[in-house]
Amino acid sequence: MRFIWQQVALIFFLSNSLWAEPLRLSDPVELSAAGVFSDDVALSLGFGSGLELLADGSLVMVSDRGATVGEGCGSPARECGGRRYGAPNFRPGIVLVPRAGKAFANPLFRPLFRKKKGAHQYTTGVEQGCRSLFSKGMLRIDPEAITVSSDGKTFWIGEEYGPSLFQGDLATGEILQHYRPGAGLPKFVRRGYDERGFEAIAAAEDGTIWFALQAVLDLKGSSPEESRFIRFFRFFPTSERIEMYGYSLRHLHSQEEDDRLEVKIAGMAALSQHRLLVLERQTTAEGERYALVIVRTSGRQPLPAVLKKGDISETKGGWKKLTPSLLPRLREIPLVFSGTPKKLEGVAYNERTKEIFLSVDNDFGVSEQAPCGESGVPTLLYRARLSL
Repeated sequence: MRFIWQQVALIFFLSNSLWAEPLRLSDPVELSAAGVFSDDVALSLGFGSGLELLADGSLVMVSDRGATVGEGCGSPARECGGRRYGAPNFRPGIVLVPRAGKAFANPLFRPLFRKKKGAHQYTTGVEQGCRSLFSKGMLRIDPEAITVSSDGKTFWIGEEYGPSLFQGDLATGEILQHYRPGAGLPKFVRRGYDERGFEAIAAAEDGTIWFALQAVLDLKGSSPEESRFIRFFRFFPTSERIEMYGYSLRHLHSQEEDDRLEVKIAGMAALSQHRLLVLERQTTAEGERYALVIVRTSGRQPLPAVLKKGDISETKGGWKKLTPSLLPRLREIPLVFSGTPKKLEGVAYNERTKEIFLSVDNDFGVSEQAPCGESGVPTLLYRARLSL
């Protein structure tokens, strides 16, 4: 009898574990994105990075840093650091997409700012070495992920430049707190690869904030192929305490040709107090692959708070002793698209309706087909029924 019950338990486990049927996504919904931010380059309002679902069914996203256009587009004076900015005066911000019945209304854009010495300090998405393209004293920010507190009043944004964590007022776009490496965040998060900062964030039921680096750390003396996990962070707003855990890449170990730098965390949502839904993206020779991964956050031991010089904990030689700090993968759901996969950059889940939402950034209307930008290019939103 005991053997029979063991077999029943095993079957139940397998049916709810990594061996899940793919989720097939139909044609996406188009979200309006009209708007021109430059006098000589046509651009759309750029949004789709990050995704949060509010209680009333509205969507919240972020705008990214701003548009970079192709060579020969707009004024040459806007070129710096190998990029040409389509609209260097653009101020990154929050995009609210209100629910209108079963559809969505036109987006509302709220630029981010903070108050400093009684005056407004505005934001810019232009890189550090390009001082000629933005005013002195502006706050540089590249928003990539957003979540909202349970009362719908406070936003939390993860960004890439610092990388940094921002807390603010959702109604106005005002930044109230700024946590950065060495000032609220571990110093070593600066050791991420370029454009691999904080890409995913989620607010848990207890008010703690989970966020993650997009990819593995750049540890001296190791290569991305040796890395075995991506760092996840749990932030306690009241005490400003922070814990770290590992998102394991062990499922790739049997594929030696895989470059682990091309395994990215593209988004995150909190399913419950002890479960996170992670949007995983992998770039391969065959193209982009996406999967939804459910991980358990309870019963884990935090990683050491300090990364010492010469630490190889992320690599093949050191990760095994940190196994108690890795978040167990409970279920993996491959995503299958109708047509060519788009660049997914946000995920949200509605527990009441059992709906999954996946957002695609429209990149301000800039594409290979339209390197100088195009006005009115919509942001895409995939929706599907899914019981988690």
